[in-house]
Amino acid sequence: REIDSAFSFLNPGLREHLKKAYFIKKEDLFCKNSSAEAHLEGIICLTDSSKETIFHESAHIRENALDMVGSDFSKKWNQIANFEYGNENMVGSFLFNDSTLLKTVWKDDLTECPKNGMLNPYSSKSIGEDVAIFVESLEYVNKKELAKNPDFPEFYPLFFANTTDHRYQKKLDLLKEYEFLTKEEHEKLSKNLGSLNYLLKSDENKK
Repeated sequence: REIDSAFSFLNPGLREHLKKAYFIKKEDLFCKNSSAEAHLEGIICLTDSSKETIFHESAHIRENALDMVGSDFSKKWNQIANFEYGNENMVGSFLFNDSTLLKTVWKDDLTECPKNGMLNPYSSKSIGEDVAIFVESLEYVNKKELAKNPDFPEFYPLFFANTTDHRYQKKLDLLKEYEFLTKEEHEKLSKNLGSLNYLLKSDENKK
């Protein structure tokens, strides 16, 4: 299949339900403040070819497909998350005179760092976004040296998660169980989970 060759960096689980990918103009997206969309028919619409975006949207496709066949994946995820998802958890900042979303922060403390068992504030919107943002970690997990600048932990959140919150690891385990991650990918993400969190703690100690 064309998808298999074009997106060969995706594991078989993420490719399984992905039928078509279209590259379109940003103004043609249904949601104007996004850069890509996933549709129930196994179609993703992209405005760029970044691997992070493709990992993210492919995760949406797999989760949607599992929900449609009555899988208990989302139920199990919700139990692990133990969190009330919704837009009210975050605050977004937008480009002036535009609907382009620049960034989101946690509503309660206006930070962007991992918290509540989630990798960033946008994860708190829904189970789907929480799942997809974990999966997109596959794009940057090999960039640990770049991530060692703790001024921008929001760019590489997997490394800065607080692993005393066991929800992070449990979510990775569930992603492996339902084939969002291969055994090797699961091991790599698990090994790197929170591995630079000490940089944040040492920064706090300096204050």
